[in-house]
Amino acid sequence: MNTPTVTEPDAMRNQLFRYAQDLQDLMEQHSVLQKRHLAVLQAQGRDGLHSDLLMSHLSESGIPYLITDREGLITHAQSEIKQLLGLDESALHGLPLLQLTPHRQRGQLNALLATLNAATYSAAIELRRFEMFDAIEIDSTRWLSVLMVPLNKLDCRETFWLLQPSKHPTDDTIETVIEFELLRDSSRGLMITDAKGIVRATNHTFSRISGYEASEVIGKNAHILSSGLHGLAFYQSFWSELLEQGSWEGEFFNRRKNGQIYPEWKTIRAVKNSAGEITCFISVFADSSNHTCAIEHLSRLAYHDALTGLPNRRLLEDRMTQALSQAQREDSGLSLLFIDLDRFKAINDLHGHEIGDLVLQEVGRRLKRSVRLGDTAARVGGDEFVILLQNTIGAKDVKAIANTLLSELRKPIHASELQFEIGASIGCARYPQDGTDIATLLKNADSAMYAAKRAIGSSFCFFDEQND
Repeated sequence: MNTPTVTEPDAMRNQLFRYAQDLQDLMEQHSVLQKRHLAVLQAQGRDGLHSDLLMSHLSESGIPYLITDREGLITHAQSEIKQLLGLDESALHGLPLLQLTPHRQRGQLNALLATLNAATYSAAIELRRFEMFDAIEIDSTRWLSVLMVPLNKLDCRETFWLLQPSKHPTDDTIETVIEFELLRDSSRGLMITDAKGIVRATNHTFSRISGYEASEVIGKNAHILSSGLHGLAFYQSFWSELLEQGSWEGEFFNRRKNGQIYPEWKTIRAVKNSAGEITCFISVFADSSNHTCAIEHLSRLAYHDALTGLPNRRLLEDRMTQALSQAQREDSGLSLLFIDLDRFKAINDLHGHEIGDLVLQEVGRRLKRSVRLGDTAARVGGDEFVILLQNTIGAKDVKAIANTLLSELRKPIHASELQFEIGASIGCARYPQDGTDIATLLKNADSAMYAAKRAIGSSFCFFDEQND
């Protein structure tokens, strides 16, 4: 069969397809890194306040605070609170927050408690100005600026109330947030930006980690730290979650002033004023890299699939380039097997991505142990895999390897107490008869795979057999 001609539109489609796969790879890598980091935090017992970097920072900062349950009852008070309210922790425990406010303020406070406990509960910080009683001076009240931070807990809803003397007639300003002394130094970097992402304040740890002094970033967009590793889809998802939910937590790759890329674990909270408008963002982060191996770690991420550990499309194409060069020099051949799992989508839709990820990881392990030394098993996206068989190999041997792979993939796969039988379809394109470049070989192997899916009684097809 003659080798099909690749037209310019075909080449453009292939290039766009590769870009889409690259973007999907980056998103999957970010998701897996996030899950791994969360697993580490859980293993270390960092739950409650300490599962959130901002809450951990605030609870250790010495800023006066109260914690209330969903009914508005005080469940905890920080020791410095007595300086503001004249009551110590034991006197405040179990007290309704409403009893600390005069009658003229209770309607506003009740409305706020209702908002915090609503079904559309947001994780955003609320900024308010309240009048509260001073127990030291009988019948005296004082105005306090209050930051209300919802706590992320599965079993109950609690609210973290930071208090400080009010310095402004209204506290709906970024200056008020900065005056809360959130920037006290700690092991975590902290940055405050306005609603448009313009940096308004940082702490010393921010400078130590990023290499930027405060004067170099204040007034500039936080994008100055961007590494360039996160694609458009990542940022769209990030901003959607942050604006809709009021908070975001996960791993970012940022760039230091010296150009070094590093991973940081970050918690970001939006701050809303009394009108419900976002006025600023508070970002707390920790450098999660081992500086001595950061470059190696990022290099591996760039060339390996984060979920299965197999080579990704980039590394596959690099190895194909080398294999094609060798085949041309030696006037030999190579084969490409394109594998698509038969029933994976139904498993993913019915049982969710976590179960689907376990299935893909097991498929990756089976492919890795089934190929010959020197061959490459790669994941190129979703439930699609490619095997590069190097050196001269006859059609009979290629078919034997394909049958071994099919046999391995037909065996039951166990995932989280569930058992699945998925199977696969495999198409093969060979150099030089089915193509002499990477794009053509991948396209023709993919075409042969679809022919195998359509065939009755067979799950494997060579490209030059697909129309027989």
